[in-house]
Amino acid sequence: MKLMGSWKDRRTTLRIVTAYALFGGLWILFSDTVMVFITRDPDLLLNISVYKGLAFVLITSLLLYHLINHHLRHLTDVNDHLHSSMEHLQSTQQRLQLADFSIRNISDAVYWIDMDGRIMDCNQAANTMLGYNREEFLAMSVTDLDPEYANEDIAADLERLKRTGCIKLVRSHLAKDGRVVSVEINSNYLICNGQEYICAIARDVTQRVKAEREATFFGTLIEFSRDPFYVLDPADGYRMVYANRAACEHYGVALEQLQTMRIPDWDPSFDMACVDVLLQQMREGKPARLETVHRVASGRLVPVELTSSSLVHDDREYTCGYFFDITERRAMEEALRESESRYRGLSLEFQALLDGIPDGLTLLTPDLKVLWANPAAARATDHNPSDLIGRQCYEVRKTSDIPCAGCIVLDTLRTGEQRETLIASPAGRKFEVRSVPVRDEGGKVVKVIEIGRDVTEQLAAEAERAEMERKLLHAHKLESLGILAGGIAHDFNNILTGILGNLSILRIQLPEGHKGLERIERCEKAVTQATGLTCQLLTFSKGGDPVKKPTDLHQLIVNSVSFALTGSNIASEVIITDDLWTVDADEGQLEQVINNLLINAVQAMPLGGVVRVSAANRLQERLESESPEEERYVALAISDQGEGIAPENLEKIFDPYFTTKKSGTGLGLTSVYSIVRKHGGDISVASEPGKGATFEMLIPASRQSTGADNSRVHGGVTAGKGRILIMDDEEYIRDMVCEMLSMMGYDAEGFGRGEELVQTYRKKILEGDVPSAVILDLTIRGGMGGVETAKAILEVDPAARLIVASGYSNNPVMANYRQEGFSAALAKPYRLEDISSVLEKMLREDDGAR
Repeated sequence: MKLMGSWKDRRTTLRIVTAYALFGGLWILFSDTVMVFITRDPDLLLNISVYKGLAFVLITSLLLYHLINHHLRHLTDVNDHLHSSMEHLQSTQQRLQLADFSIRNISDAVYWIDMDGRIMDCNQAANTMLGYNREEFLAMSVTDLDPEYANEDIAADLERLKRTGCIKLVRSHLAKDGRVVSVEINSNYLICNGQEYICAIARDVTQRVKAEREATFFGTLIEFSRDPFYVLDPADGYRMVYANRAACEHYGVALEQLQTMRIPDWDPSFDMACVDVLLQQMREGKPARLETVHRVASGRLVPVELTSSSLVHDDREYTCGYFFDITERRAMEEALRESESRYRGLSLEFQALLDGIPDGLTLLTPDLKVLWANPAAARATDHNPSDLIGRQCYEVRKTSDIPCAGCIVLDTLRTGEQRETLIASPAGRKFEVRSVPVRDEGGKVVKVIEIGRDVTEQLAAEAERAEMERKLLHAHKLESLGILAGGIAHDFNNILTGILGNLSILRIQLPEGHKGLERIERCEKAVTQATGLTCQLLTFSKGGDPVKKPTDLHQLIVNSVSFALTGSNIASEVIITDDLWTVDADEGQLEQVINNLLINAVQAMPLGGVVRVSAANRLQERLESESPEEERYVALAISDQGEGIAPENLEKIFDPYFTTKKSGTGLGLTSVYSIVRKHGGDISVASEPGKGATFEMLIPASRQSTGADNSRVHGGVTAGKGRILIMDDEEYIRDMVCEMLSMMGYDAEGFGRGEELVQTYRKKILEGDVPSAVILDLTIRGGMGGVETAKAILEVDPAARLIVASGYSNNPVMANYRQEGFSAALAKPYRLEDISSVLEKMLREDDGAR
């Protein structure tokens, strides 16, 4: 602008000078020539030259004036334009400065961003809002501020921004200190000098977002509250404008329908004339509480208690509140009123009750004076109730002038707590005494009620009941243990059956004189000993009742003593009555009892000693019976000279798993107790420390004499023929028994389930091939057991020959098999000879019967 103005000035000056020079030159050149043609008079020419010079000056002055005046006017116009431009520039600069100052100092953050999302510039508010300085911002992009802003979302928002020129978003920006700031962003799309930019203005709306979330939370809280909540519009005739779910459920009406209803629609008994008074009360900050009745959709009238308050929102007044159903409360209040009425009516009866109860009741003051006493309390001191009033209790009871030692009434007055004690009268009767505090409204103990009860007979009965409970607990423990023991014994007997049966097969198959026969016999003896273990386990099983028969205890005792003391340093002294009665007993189980007691006696005398065993007849009252009738028993006692049993252990020695021995199992004496009890007898122990212990048991005597030995005999194998069916849930036992029967000449077929065997039996009958016998395992897991299968077979063939087999050798079915329709019983474990013997005997008896 400066160079251009200087050139114009020079050009104008040059134009003036040129015009002046041209005119002057032409004037000088032509003026004299023209004058020569006009005159040649020198004087005239001189005068004309003078006038010509003056004309030249005049004309050139006019010309210069014109040219200079024209230039000056141009300069004036230029100066005016320049002045106007300077004022406009100054105004523009002020506006720019104001805009820049405003942008730099507004509270909202302003970012200039290129189309790649990089931050080009920001204002101070951005630094303040997020904590980054300007240099840190210029090194960041949009995704650095908003890590959750996905690329696809950025692309979509950028496309929308280009299309509309301006968009608004609510996002979360990550501050330098890790804070998450909720921002509302107004983005503008700009193009300057052909370059695209985004100007984003971000406002911190964290508190607004928090408030909105809280509003949503509390709105949801009200909506899903269990208490009905409502909002009414007084300006619209108290129309229901809002009701939460609980209110809708209460009325049985949808919200849309409720919003068309007013108070009389759901509360027909409400007096609308008093509504203005209630509204004024609510405006004063006092909630309105009242009871009324609501009519629900079903037409039923529901009593409610309602609480309402005034609320102003958006310059509009509402009433809001909550209510709840008081149907149950009114019913309770009615019941309470009836109860109070009955209480007033029962006051005399209550007084009669206090006078009639057997417990002594005495009301005492803090100085132990009697304020009131019922007849029972007076009788305990041989006085009338009126004689006790006003006297100290210790004067009446102890005829003393000081309180009793350890007085519980004084203790209650001091601590405010109930106390109990047990006292004995001079006559030997026992009283349970309790002191109960009586408090005033402030909680201070002002009186004490003393309650006395004669518990002499109660304590005696409790002692007797405790003894009975102890014995019952023994029985319950044994029953629990029996469930486990029975299952173990059953499975163990199945295993022993497989071992013993295969040993017997192997022994038959080996030639006579083979050296392996001796080893087989040893194995069979070991299995027989293991069978004794299962016998002990079965003692505890639920079905482990003894298989009783008349038994002579004399020889059983002698053999047991001889066996148990062999190889020990213990001597024996056996005293047995000559005419000892026989007993109904399981010989194997009683042998186990005697052996266990003798082993305990030996272990109690590690340095040696004498075991005394005695057996005698005894008549006494029948055990566990209130009948005075006497019963015959055999008393068997075993005594040792050991250290004895500690008094605290006497009541626990028969408990399962209780033992004082380091290597003991705690099952020996438990087994003894169980066997004796199942024989209908009893066992007791007497012991003093240092004087040994004596175990005495009573076994009911038999009314029959001993018969022939009915124990199992393992004889030779008898050949036979016919078809025999076998049912057992263990495959290895089925295969073994089938092989045994095949060796004896029978056709054998095994089954794992009773249903399959019954179906096959029916088929064989239809084919005319009736099985000679059926061997049924008593217990089948997940299927028909032996008893159920036997019933099904007998329905088809009443003459069927059925043999029951079981690992529960002491199961009542095994002892009474004929009552269940079986012809014979076979206890596990068994050998080939046992099956042969049972089949031979059963078939022979059936053939003889037919």
